[in-house]
Amino acid sequence: MYGSMLEAIKGRLESPTSILTHMQCPRKYYYRYIKRLGQEQSIYLVMGSIVHSTIAAFHRTDISEIPSECFFEILRSKTMGDLDTRWVENRDELERLNLNPEEITSFYDEARSMIGNFCQYHVNKLIACQYRYNISAAEAFRRLRPKAETKITSEKLGIMGVIDAIHNFDGETVIIDYKTSKKDEIDTDCMVQLAIYALLYREYFGRLPDKLGIHFLRHGERIIRVSPGLLAWGKKKCDEIRDLTASREEADYPKKVSGLCKYRTGQCDYYGLCRD
Repeated sequence: MYGSMLEAIKGRLESPTSILTHMQCPRKYYYRYIKRLGQEQSIYLVMGSIVHSTIAAFHRTDISEIPSECFFEILRSKTMGDLDTRWVENRDELERLNLNPEEITSFYDEARSMIGNFCQYHVNKLIACQYRYNISAAEAFRRLRPKAETKITSEKLGIMGVIDAIHNFDGETVIIDYKTSKKDEIDTDCMVQLAIYALLYREYFGRLPDKLGIHFLRHGERIIRVSPGLLAWGKKKCDEIRDLTASREEADYPKKVSGLCKYRTGQCDYYGLCRD
């Protein structure tokens, strides 16, 4: 029995989210990933999922029937329409959150603003590419189209991740993660996530990406270069988490009290359990 338990623990793959959860609070990690108690749905999770799937669909857009003379206008219109469709498709999920109509409308407006920002940012890049290389808008779109939502699993590292966008253009590879949060800086959590993506990319593709970035959809892109120090630090974090999560005993996952336990607009999914 002890041996099979070790094998189960050994075979469990971490993700950037699980690693960041442990860094935030080991007890929260225990409830979610050891006891598998699940996670309460929230407007932020629903909105984030809708926005991310809309962006992934943007990158997969069939541009063969978009006329060149109004390419950017139709591309933007199609993307905003796709967001609206996905919002309606999630209506039941949204209604289960017990928000009033004004609150739902406010979050819908936020989602439209973020997708609008994304479209404008990408259209600007397309126009710059179009004029730099004297090519059509459609050709610029094809050249800038990234690999979207690429899932990479590493048994060696014991981690897996889904990279939002991998751009290969002008001899450079840039990994981008999209964020719907209100922050506008690459903090420690973002650095951990980007370091893990760089490690996964290197193992899967056999080389390092050139740059890593976060596209804060409320603000814009923030880009950093890959460095040996970042990779070493990311690998160290992965190794640390693996050691710290080998146990299945609750006592080995201490509570980390912070402002994330209970805050103005909500509380941790396991707040009640921690108080018992």
